[in-house]
Amino acid sequence: MSAGLRELDATALDALTAAGRPVLAEFFGPNCIICRQLEPMLGAVARETAGRLDVVRVDAAANPALAERLAIRSLPTLILYKDGAPQGRRTGFMTAGELRGWVRPALADA
Repeated sequence: MSAGLRELDATALDALTAAGRPVLAEFFGPNCIICRQLEPMLGAVARETAGRLDVVRVDAAANPALAERLAIRSLPTLILYKDGAPQGRRTGFMTAGELRGWVRPALADA
């Protein structure tokens, strides 16, 4: 796993998003090739935004109730949380630059 990324379960994700700081959560699968390609991009964003944005990963297969609750249908799915609530969702691959641009508004007040 890339430096700066933590893998969370449903309980830990719920606690982290409730804490108030912006969170970028990637829902992945261990056999998902696109998820593996996305991991270094997420790691770069995690390092660049340390202290302002928590970037985490959640194994959708290991957390099926959470995946169902959040209607995760494709992997990877990225959910951006701010103030404890989902603010945006993307599926598929994104470059580090695309990720930076997507999370920038959530960091404006962070």
